[in-house]
Amino acid sequence: IKTKLLNIFNENNLQFNSKFISEIASKFSNDSSINQMEFDKLKTFLINNDKVDERTLLDLINNNTDLHINKIALHCANGDVEEALFFYEKTIQFSISPIVIIKAILKHFKIIENVLFQMSNGSNIEYAMNSVQPPVFFKDKPHISLQTKIWTIKKINLIKKRLIDSEIKCKSYIVNDKLLIAQLILSISVIGRNSIKS
Repeated sequence: IKTKLLNIFNENNLQFNSKFISEIASKFSNDSSINQMEFDKLKTFLINNDKVDERTLLDLINNNTDLHINKIALHCANGDVEEALFFYEKTIQFSISPIVIIKAILKHFKIIENVLFQMSNGSNIEYAMNSVQPPVFFKDKPHISLQTKIWTIKKINLIKKRLIDSEIKCKSYIVNDKLLIAQLILSISVIGRNSIKS
């Protein structure tokens, strides 16, 4: 990754110290396809921008630990058990706090809940997704659209309660939090998957 970054910077006549190269390289993941997208984005940005500084470049590259956390929430809500657990394993490698994962899943389900609420007041799905806060990103809209068909307000309230209960248990240090979160992700994903079938 460092070599690839150095090549890209050299092509654009940019020089950075080794500390910065290490810092920006740490934001990449083990997934070569995701990394390639980040390299392509970096190349495009450098072609279109004359003035470039370290802060801008660090902000440009996605922190792939955040990406893994968001994918856990997305796959949980999609009912995709295997993918949700796969990305959970990835976050364990990065030593992400289980509470951060709980909060990400909770945030995602609140978005679905807000979209459902807007729709119950007569809004169409597109208007509902554009109106909620935080906003639904364009790439996530197909997933949220599907998830509004999988989840009901009643089921989401159940999930929210379980997430909050799990957060309290994690903070009490009386349980194996990694195992607890794995079981939580499994159970939420299974509920989602069963909702697709029913």
